[in-house]
Amino acid sequence: MTIADVKQSNGVIYVIDKVLLRKMWSGAIPSSERPATLEGRPFQFHR
Repeated sequence: MTIADVKQSNGVIYVIDKVLLRKMWSGAIPSSERPATLEGRPFQFHR
């Protein structure tokens, strides 16, 4: 399971994939492709 955290905030459920986050923090994913969750907006999966 890579989906590590599911928390509810203001009626919106945020799902954070820790593997994806590690890739983002390591710079493996361009900032333009980072999920909106990091900016406080609802997370959307882009496959």
